[in-house]
Amino acid sequence: MLSFRDVSIKNKLNIVIILTSAIILLIASVAFVVNDSITYRRQMITDLFTLADLVGINSTAGLIFNNSRTTQKNIAALKANPHIILTHIFSTKGQIFAHYFREGVEHDFLHSLPENPTLNDYYALHNINTPANQPIEDSYFFNDDHVDIFKSLFYKGKRVGTVHLQSDLDAFHARFLWAAGIVASVFFVSLLLAFVLASKLQHLITAPIYTLLATMKVVSNDKNYSIRGQKQSDDELGSLIEGFNNMLGQIEKRDKELAQANKDISQALEHLKVTQQELVQSEKMAALGHLVAGIAHEINTPLGAIRSSVDSIAIFLAENLEQLPDFFQSLSSSRQQDFKALLHKITQQQTILTSKEKRKYRRALIRELEKHSVEDADTIADTLVDMGIYQEVEAFLPLLKDPDCPSILNIAYQLASLQKSTQTITTASDRAAKTVFALKSFARFDQTGQKIEANITEGIETVLTLYHNQLKHGVDLIRNYGDLPLILCYPDDLNQVWTNLVHNALQAMDYKGTLTIEVSMQDHHAIISITDFGAGIPDEIKPKIFEPFFTTKRAGEGSGLGLDIVRKIIKKHEGKITFTSEPGKTTFSVYLPVILQCE
Repeated sequence: MLSFRDVSIKNKLNIVIILTSAIILLIASVAFVVNDSITYRRQMITDLFTLADLVGINSTAGLIFNNSRTTQKNIAALKANPHIILTHIFSTKGQIFAHYFREGVEHDFLHSLPENPTLNDYYALHNINTPANQPIEDSYFFNDDHVDIFKSLFYKGKRVGTVHLQSDLDAFHARFLWAAGIVASVFFVSLLLAFVLASKLQHLITAPIYTLLATMKVVSNDKNYSIRGQKQSDDELGSLIEGFNNMLGQIEKRDKELAQANKDISQALEHLKVTQQELVQSEKMAALGHLVAGIAHEINTPLGAIRSSVDSIAIFLAENLEQLPDFFQSLSSSRQQDFKALLHKITQQQTILTSKEKRKYRRALIRELEKHSVEDADTIADTLVDMGIYQEVEAFLPLLKDPDCPSILNIAYQLASLQKSTQTITTASDRAAKTVFALKSFARFDQTGQKIEANITEGIETVLTLYHNQLKHGVDLIRNYGDLPLILCYPDDLNQVWTNLVHNALQAMDYKGTLTIEVSMQDHHAIISITDFGAGIPDEIKPKIFEPFFTTKRAGEGSGLGLDIVRKIIKKHEGKITFTSEPGKTTFSVYLPVILQCE
């Protein structure tokens, strides 16, 4: 299982920053909600005891003069407080002197009381045992859906009765949901900010990559294998640079040996056989040198998109982050539901409209809005179409008719733009990561000399990723990949085969036309065919194309070893390579025996 320290640097940064922010925000959010709930409960009890005092003051005279009718009339005024469920005024003997029940409320617990309940019977509901007629002063008890308080009444130091109030917890529950909503909004906005900060740290990754690209360009142009890439860290990029330096060291050593061996042609040919693997690596480095500009472009393009998106997100947060809580709180509950529905519809919209389609939908939407008497239909239609909402707008008509509609739509539009920016960052990051992974796989130098299980199609795709910049300008690439099992092979060597064949095909077509790559299985052999529609190979040179140092390219464009190395690598795999060529079409086919690990 992949451990955290083995995860890529980009993912490490994102995980650490977002996870840390999430934990801290979660703890703070829980503390805020709990504190707010406790404070509100205390305030609620204080208010109820204050109300009980008022009820007691108005009921004391009735208790003293035994005038229950007046007392009953006084406490009936409690219906003005919709949260009061019931009220009892008990005499000093604990008998009900007067009472009030909120209309339309059923209380199952009343069925468990005697026909003429006393104060002690109500105490018993809360599992409180007291001596007869002995009250509990200023007490309260919370239940699932209501709270009870008991307040003793005194007149000139003598207890004259007890007030019992029962209030529902609707206000408390509403307060809790409000606090939870605010906390959730701040939580997710803060996480988004953490993600933006993580994205800005990508330069920690790109700096070593640019250093490596500059080093490879010098190696390719000057053929100077004595220089070394600067290792800046011990992560994956550090390992890549270290491996690259090891390859340069070995190539430098072999390059000196070849220069000495050139004094004797016969010894040079023998030396070429011994140093075949080093020549493969030299060809690989030369190919990388030609591809450096394209690879840099493939990395710079998504990085530019990331930078632009990050700037857009940063501007939005700087201008709107502090106002968002006030904005959400200012919306009524119905507007909040409409706003959430609007955001949901925006996030579900994936279709990208052309300018012509936007004009068409805008005109239709203006007519629809004017039919429903929506003011400023032109401006609203423009904004809705820009957000991708141009159909089924009936559900949003109450929102569109609201006087605050322009400001609400503006916030929705900016949040929609924020989402598009995050999608752009994700897509661009994946694209850059794919290029870096392909570069790392291609530059790997296997010194074990052992066959390993590998996916042939993935090796071909690695090479195509590095050639993406050359392919996207005028080349129509057709992939016909069949299902192949993992086979035992030398994947690094095979990558060089695909590189040489693809490179030759592109040059034959002058980087314009159709390139077809087919992968299939037949008679326990994997067959990889690469077809170009270039000028074709003349009949007189067909017998020579696999000979060492034979080339039809101009000086400096090829060593004449490409197809010779390809044939030797295929022979090393106990396979074969064939080709057919006619004017306008050339196909090279590689046959590799499918050898599985179990065999």
